[in-house]
Amino acid sequence: MSERGTGLGAILDTRGEFFRPLWVRILVFAISAGWSAIEFSAGNSFWGVIAGGFAVIGGWGFFFDPQRAAARPKPNDAASK
Repeated sequence: MSERGTGLGAILDTRGEFFRPLWVRILVFAISAGWSAIEFSAGNSFWGVIAGGFAVIGGWGFFFDPQRAAARPKPNDAASK
């Protein structure tokens, strides 16, 4: 069985194959952060907090998660085999 969760855990999984390319991670983060700024500027603080929460979760999971960095293959691993 996989270690990844089901339900909400699977939705918030930032280490999936879909998010492997850097440009996808940057795009998802930028869209959620931008959407949060739009909502706050329009006076919708509730939706601004929701979108900002997604930006925070994505930012941490995509760029600062130590488990994500540990799971990344090292460049010399493929060459040494």
